[in-house]
Amino acid sequence: MSVVKKCSSSSGPPPADHALLALQQDAIRFDVGTEEAEEQRLAELAARQPLPPPPDWVVEQGIGVGRQIVAVHQGWCRPAGPRVKGISREQALSLVAGDTALACQMCRPDTELGVL
Repeated sequence: MSVVKKCSSSSGPPPADHALLALQQDAIRFDVGTEEAEEQRLAELAARQPLPPPPDWVVEQGIGVGRQIVAVHQGWCRPAGPRVKGISREQALSLVAGDTALACQMCRPDTELGVL
């Protein structure tokens, strides 16, 4: 006759409860992983959105105190950098009419604005 001893110490959940706990932990890990994947997917989608169109007219400012305007450009001729900002057609017309030397020699905003 074989004798089976039962463990009387309660060191942890019973095997059925342990399996349930493991399943719950896996589900939580899956949910967290799914949320992180969704956040990453949305961030990638936002990064793929097309950039807004450039302004129709921009001014290029000089370096130093006061940052005086050194050139007026059409939006497609936009030089890169922090010293460039968009302006309205009326502002561009006023600037170029006041000083034709401000017109960019590449994109010729003065011609487009009819200042010649």
